[in-house]
Amino acid sequence: ADMEETNALVEAMLEEDLLALYKNIDPTNIQIKFKMKPLSWHFESAFLVPMFTRDHVKRDPSLKGAYQEIETEFVESGSVAKVREMGEKLNKQAGGGGMRALIAEVSVDCLESLQIYDAETGELIQGTVDEDGTAKEKEVQHLVRMEMATSRGPEGGRLLGSWQVIDIDDMLEGNVWH
Repeated sequence: ADMEETNALVEAMLEEDLLALYKNIDPTNIQIKFKMKPLSWHFESAFLVPMFTRDHVKRDPSLKGAYQEIETEFVESGSVAKVREMGEKLNKQAGGGGMRALIAEVSVDCLESLQIYDAETGELIQGTVDEDGTAKEKEVQHLVRMEMATSRGPEGGRLLGSWQVIDIDDMLEGNVWH
């Protein structure tokens, strides 16, 4: 039951496109030994996507790129009125429910070891070990991009969702949906 609980927790923490990268690994071909100890972290950046979230775009793919369209309109025409009109239309299209997405990036310094073995032969394919077979650790830095949906709460406050990891080290090129 512990492994099932761990798998459920990891699956809840990772966005589905990022999770798919790991689910495609065939354990009959390779075995992975991975150990990571976070040492420190550094906040890199954060930005807010108003009016809609990743789930809105999954339901209505035409929302993807809407902000770039608004920006292009402003650059080309300079019309605040046109931009306001486009923003109001976008809000209506997204359902006007007061949803937002907060996206944050954090650099995490870690001490880690990784070995990938051929499952059939036991041969080390990637990674390093000492002469006695002990895994070698090295310091690495990872860039983690996380996302949280928020909604309008009572009395003008915000209700916070849960953070979800949407990309690590740009494996999904930021996993951009907006």
